[in-house]
Amino acid sequence: MVTDAAGGTVPKATVKVSDPEKGISRSVVTESDGLYEVAGLSPSTYTVTVQVTGFQTETHKNVVLNVGQTLVLDFTCGWRRVQNKSW
Repeated sequence: MVTDAAGGTVPKATVKVSDPEKGISRSVVTESDGLYEVAGLSPSTYTVTVQVTGFQTETHKNVVLNVGQTLVLDFTCGWRRVQNKSW
């Protein structure tokens, strides 16, 4: 599940699962309730990244998926800071 710092769900976030060693990646988008599922992954070590407009990008590295395992990986995305520019 992908949530914000206040605990609210984050819909339409892009969740990217990649295996840099094998050069593969798959992306899905979270549902309205912040849930996502990436099915059919082979056992490996993955990097999982969540990106959504207005939030900081969050990444979990070295996520190990074993044979027959269902892995639950939650993310909490902080708000992206906006810098004020003096004109």
